Amino acid sequence: RDLLSRYGLSTMLPFRIDFPTASKTHVESNPDGRARRKPLPDLLNDEILRAERQRILILTLVFGMAFLAFLILPPVLTPDSIVKFQGGLTRFHAVLLFAATAIYGAAMSIAVSRLLRARRRTFRLLRYASSVAETTLITFMLVLSAPLFGPACAVLTPLPFLYFVVIIVAVLRLDAMLCAFTGTVVAVQYTALATYYVHLDRFTDKQAILLDPVHHIEKGALFFLSGLAAAFIAHRVRRAVERALESVEARHHVTEVFGQFVSPPVVEQLLNESADAQSECRHVCVMFLDIRNFTTFSEKTPADEVVDYLNHLFSPMIEIVGNHNGIINKFLGDGFMAVFGAPISTGEEASDAISASREILEEVDRMTERGDIPPTRIGIGLHAGDAIVGNVGSADRKEYTVIGDVVNITARIETLNKRFGSRLLVSESVWKSWDRQERQGESLGPVDLNGRIQVVNLFRLA
Repeated sequence: RDLLSRYGLSTMLPFRIDFPTASKTHVESNPDGRARRKPLPDLLNDEILRAERQRILILTLVFGMAFLAFLILPPVLTPDSIVKFQGGLTRFHAVLLFAATAIYGAAMSIAVSRLLRARRRTFRLLRYASSVAETTLITFMLVLSAPLFGPACAVLTPLPFLYFVVIIVAVLRLDAMLCAFTGTVVAVQYTALATYYVHLDRFTDKQAILLDPVHHIEKGALFFLSGLAAAFIAHRVRRAVERALESVEARHHVTEVFGQFVSPPVVEQLLNESADAQSECRHVCVMFLDIRNFTTFSEKTPADEVVDYLNHLFSPMIEIVGNHNGIINKFLGDGFMAVFGAPISTGEEASDAISASREILEEVDRMTERGDIPPTRIGIGLHAGDAIVGNVGSADRKEYTVIGDVVNITARIETLNKRFGSRLLVSESVWKSWDRQERQGESLGPVDLNGRIQVVNLFRLA
């Protein structure tokens, strides 16, 4: 979508592209329930089939209006002495032709819809055959109108302009060869019919300019050039659509791979930010989580079991933090640092952080009771304040991080859980930002922090 907008094509496309997203067409489910993304050729084929359905609808409506005009306008605009259906031509034939067009449009639309549901591609030969059929339909209309207006005058009626409609809507097929083929078929059929009809009529010198065979040959050449122009446009639009779909695919790939190491909200922000995007000051709430006695546990446990234990323990914690609008910014071996308020801010960073912390403690207790993990005790510290958030690093490698005194204070608050025998400590800034109706905790008063002159008022919530 960004690529099409950059080149000014987003509003010029003759059809709407539903770009694939994880919740729409780009991701499907396998029989085992796992997500599976559709290949790019299949995505492009689906868009072409949808455009083909619209193309058929346009042609059916235009042809239908042309047939109605053929029935209504001649009696109104032409003297009664001239309006005579000769050579066996009757209004019944025109009505029959109108019905045949409607049936053709309905049948083709149903066929395309079935191909879409069955995830199948159209047969290339069938697409060329449909182009010939649609062009021949207009030629047949000219043949039917010849007894009414005269052979030579029939090709001078507005009917031949329907050829241009067929050529224009062929762009929807996004096939350059098919557009060129359509233009060629139109040029051959019109030129052959017009040249044949001109020789059947006698005309005055004043009419010679319009009925000169060269005049119709030039018009046929114009049809051919229109087909080439449509082919060029179809080629350019198809390339733009393919590049756009490739860009979407690359974005999904980056999100999947990079998202294994960084939270999805951070991935989204990094993808949307420009290369020279500046860091900004945000009010955030920082969480530090630490696993108690992890060093002793890791010394007695094989490395692979330690990794499995951490993965099993961190998995629900990561989900809980994400559910409360936070992100895991760094893993610290036996713990992690989470941030609430960046890159997504809800205005309730402290409340989100406290809710996530309490839910994490409850989940750890449940996992321990079920025997999913060895007896585990964790400590969590929370502090809120202003910090610089954004991309930090060099041109070769950058990291989305949070920098500020709020981070250092939070780390020191978490270590005080050992001193007070607590599992969740929060600073006064977090306590004041918390919903008054939910406040449940014990004030520990002002507490000295290691390496800091100023004291911090702490509250024990668990």
